Amino acid sequence: MQRFDVIVLGAGPGGYPAALRAAQRGKKVALIEEKQWGGTCLHEGCIPSKALIAGGRRFADIAALPQFGIQVSSPALDYAKLVAHKNRVVEKMFGGLTQLLRTEKNLTLIQGRGTLLSPKQVQVEGQNAGVLEAEALILATGSVPKTLSLLPVDGKVVVDSTGLLLRKSLPKKLVIVGGGIIGCEFASLYASFGVSVTIVELLSRILPGESEELSEGLSKAFLQRGIGLELNYRLHRAEIGEKGVRLHAEGRSSIEADLCLVAIGRSLRTEQIGLEKAGIQRDATGLIPVNQEMQSPVRGIYAVGDIASRWWLAHVATHQGLVAADHICGKKVRFSDRAIPSVIFTDPEIATVGLSLAKASENGLDAKESYFPFGALGKAESIGKTEGGVRLVFDPKTGQILGAQAMGYEAGTLIGEMALAIENELTMECIAETIHAHPTLSEGWMEAALQGIGLPLHLRPARR
Repeated sequence: MQRFDVIVLGAGPGGYPAALRAAQRGKKVALIEEKQWGGTCLHEGCIPSKALIAGGRRFADIAALPQFGIQVSSPALDYAKLVAHKNRVVEKMFGGLTQLLRTEKNLTLIQGRGTLLSPKQVQVEGQNAGVLEAEALILATGSVPKTLSLLPVDGKVVVDSTGLLLRKSLPKKLVIVGGGIIGCEFASLYASFGVSVTIVELLSRILPGESEELSEGLSKAFLQRGIGLELNYRLHRAEIGEKGVRLHAEGRSSIEADLCLVAIGRSLRTEQIGLEKAGIQRDATGLIPVNQEMQSPVRGIYAVGDIASRWWLAHVATHQGLVAADHICGKKVRFSDRAIPSVIFTDPEIATVGLSLAKASENGLDAKESYFPFGALGKAESIGKTEGGVRLVFDPKTGQILGAQAMGYEAGTLIGEMALAIENELTMECIAETIHAHPTLSEGWMEAALQGIGLPLHLRPARR
């Protein structure tokens, strides 16, 4: 039996940072991974999808070049080469991560499937089979795409997000079942390549987890781009053939496509990892309950990432992993979800942090909001990116910023300023009085803050 100070189960964005941090602080650490270091985010999610999205945006931007006096004749997309670029990005980052992990002297990499035998023991099956023991365990097993019985994934005409990223050719027609973040990102991506895309969604709007303003804004943008939206769509039958699918819903026209993406969410990887042998019980939502130090109710066992949080985001998993590792090492740390940024990589891009106005009201807060459109910014006008704008939610008595949303070009980059502001309890006056470089899109935050405190600079005062 091999003995360690810390065992980390899962080497995704929650697991490997936790293992590195604990090893850096002098702990003897074992990192167990069944597949590849980096997990879903690196190999099947964040990184490969964003590599494709970058290509899609460049291809779509070609259409706007004439307004800048640039003439381009008959641009063509070689999708296979774009996929090769995506693969090179993943391989490079995987190689760098593998080298980083291997050079940490206190870290042992173990390839295989790990299951709990007790609160302190893990059975490994695979290349490095055996039993490991440690005083502290960090569970970071993540999640996998959900399946739909009516549309079994075959990897040919019905795929999940993982399968879609593996394809080397484009379909002519793509139907996406599910209008959440994953479905919308892929709809935006494939539409930029000229694919005919239709989203079918059970609920009354896409992005049901976001504010109505953001949902409506993206819906409008999608419809303008020719992306079909079939809302309140209750799928009751699917015909699957060698050349495509046909979807049926009561009282609706059937939808045909040569490729179907099932994007109805993700399932937690908490089954068959031995939780019951360690005495861990999941809550009603399937999550492992944890406190702010990421400790489960079982002493010595921590859980991070998708299996322990409603925030299914790679950067949240990373932060939680660091918190868990630091706590094991005796540091006074706590996880806070007050200022977690979230980005949806559609066109237009969407980014949020903190509370929306509706959420603030649900929490009993007397909040207000202010909005500034990108169309009123010189930078946005000069680069031809005037769609959308920024919104601030704040306490009118104290001026404290409670939340922020951005929709438009580089929204994901812009939201960082507001994450910092909310985490440090800054006020509208703080942002309004901060000198922002001109001309930049970040001036939108200053303008929205000025609007909120009643001293607008480049917009008419809001009606009282």
